[in-house]
Amino acid sequence: MKAAVISGSTEPYQLSKVAEIELPPIKPHQLLIKSEAFAINPTDWKHIVRGTGKPGNIIGSDVSGTVIEVGSDVVGFKPGDYVSSFIHGNTSDTEGAFGEYAIVNPQSTINYGHELVHSNDPESRYIDSFEGATSVTLGLITVIQSFAYSLDVDYDKSKNKDDFILIWSGASASGILAIQVAKVVYGLNVITTASPRNHEFLKSLGADHVFDYRDPEVVSKIREVGSGRIVYGLDTIAEPETFQKVYDATEGTPEVFLDSLLGMDDTDIVTNPERKVHYGYTMGYLVLDKEVTMGKTFKQTPEMLVKYKEFQNKYLPKYINQIKHSNLLILKPGLESANEALELSRQGKISAAVVSGSTEPSKYTTLAEIELPPITPHQMLIKSEAFAINPTDWKHLGISAGKPGSIIGCDVSGTVIEVGDEVKGFQPGDFVSSWFHGNISYERGAFAEYAIVDPRTTIKYDHELTHSGNKESRSIDSFEGAASVPLGLGTVAFSFAYTFGISYNKDENSDKFILIWSGATATGVLAIQVARLIYGLKVITTASPKNHALLKSLGADHVFDYRDPDVVTKIKEVGAGKIVYGLDMFAEPETFQQVYDATEGTPEVFLDSMLVVDGNDIITKPERNVHYGYTIVYLAIDNEADLLGKHFKQNQEMVIKYDEFWTKYLPKYINQIKHSNLLILESGLESVSEGLELSRLGKVSAEKIVFTL
Repeated sequence: MKAAVISGSTEPYQLSKVAEIELPPIKPHQLLIKSEAFAINPTDWKHIVRGTGKPGNIIGSDVSGTVIEVGSDVVGFKPGDYVSSFIHGNTSDTEGAFGEYAIVNPQSTINYGHELVHSNDPESRYIDSFEGATSVTLGLITVIQSFAYSLDVDYDKSKNKDDFILIWSGASASGILAIQVAKVVYGLNVITTASPRNHEFLKSLGADHVFDYRDPEVVSKIREVGSGRIVYGLDTIAEPETFQKVYDATEGTPEVFLDSLLGMDDTDIVTNPERKVHYGYTMGYLVLDKEVTMGKTFKQTPEMLVKYKEFQNKYLPKYINQIKHSNLLILKPGLESANEALELSRQGKISAAVVSGSTEPSKYTTLAEIELPPITPHQMLIKSEAFAINPTDWKHLGISAGKPGSIIGCDVSGTVIEVGDEVKGFQPGDFVSSWFHGNISYERGAFAEYAIVDPRTTIKYDHELTHSGNKESRSIDSFEGAASVPLGLGTVAFSFAYTFGISYNKDENSDKFILIWSGATATGVLAIQVARLIYGLKVITTASPKNHALLKSLGADHVFDYRDPDVVTKIKEVGAGKIVYGLDMFAEPETFQQVYDATEGTPEVFLDSMLVVDGNDIITKPERNVHYGYTIVYLAIDNEADLLGKHFKQNQEMVIKYDEFWTKYLPKYINQIKHSNLLILESGLESVSEGLELSRLGKVSAEKIVFTL
């Protein structure tokens, strides 16, 4: 059969190779299964890089499939059963998980009692697929051994109803299962720790209290809610620092049982001799092996097997259908994916669309796994839900301003899952959208499963956002709509507040016009509404006739066909010398010339081309009093920017004016602002290339290109 075996290399993406292995006959106490799916555990790559697995040994510990042969001494299994099993992989050249067939031990095998199918659904759910089944086996065996033997928890739920268990790192694979077992099988109250991004998820699995493990007050907060009733403590990280916290957090309980999942005890931490604490150890391998050495030597005992088998045979069948697997990252089928899986596990990475380095437009981007760094005190982490394409995305790539490997994208929407210590006004669970200077950073950009965002570029919505297939312009109530507005609103904020310096006094603006050239663009749609709602200006704009009604519904007072040869004359006529502001969304000399000409007759005029087109690019009249500004929105967050061969620097006034708009005025009006019409692509980061190409070729008119994760 074919199997993924240890290659002998420790280089990234070269830990395994596919080889032909001769499958020996099974023994009387074994099962043979036809493999269907596999799961990676950290122990897999650790065996390899630490040299405890020999080259040629079959890799892997977790496998799911169907039984095809049953040893003569085996009871409780039959051919055709749907199962998942744990193997002490990486230690044998005939037994391991990652092969077309696997020889397994019934002691480490779960029989589901119902059909399993293949599924690409990555969400946490009850175990109904081969993919979900393979993800739980080693974790469940570890948890079974911990609860049944190391902690020796009573199965009588009535005795446990007032007791707490503290599970440190509840979002780990074993932690997720431990929370459910503690709740479903034993009826314990559960306290756990995790990054804020996982709090709601862990509560949905049964956790009663979830704390941020990085909170400096986490131990005292746990003790407070435990109120001297934290009888059990389980450290799934198994490091002296975390085990110390588990020990300290359980102080106040008269008698405590602790397990580190690896065998740490009072010799590894600072203890109080007056406390009554019992230390247990959990080695999942001891279900199969007589002894295991991991710094210390641990031996299998008869009591250990009796307790384990009681849970496995009597209680697990009752509750297995009530247990959910964790969220899954499903790779391409084939044993060849073992290298990728081992490397992802070793480096802890997320998916993102990054700059490929290709100069061919259709190949500007590629999907990659990138390491997500911790957030800084002034940042937030959001779980991405939807994204929007902006012309600047492909322009960065087309002029090679985006470094290969940097994350693409400027616009994202999602939910806040972690907030830096210095951030005010946001909390986990908030529905938000945010803009970036994308395409320039290896760690920060919009088009990724998670995004590290700046509160200064983030919009908080005071209502729930949902996914919607609605493409029409409407108030922002969906992730798709929310993703379509941040960079546009940031650009308008910079233009109106800094470049134009418009007063927020609507009475002063009631007789003034602003001319917005090309109002049906995504940013033009927003500029019309901001001009009307926040500043009280009268709005003149241009667009194709098919968009006139839409723009008038958004607040435009006059809309003209930009192709009308008399458009400038008509605009001057309705403006009647009161067009104080002119904004050219196209930023081309031809359109900027028309904006300049249409504002003639106004004593003092302020013009902005959205880029760096100014009086040097058009024909001007020296007697006119015209001020030229530029809007480089990135200067709201970056100290400097290079654009079209020119260098620009941030100044303090830019920051102050932008921040005043973003934090004081935008929140008042965001619920009144509508997004533009949307073109919604297929879900998935794979849609990035299509979106960039549609934008580059100009195949989208009066729509914002968006897609969901």
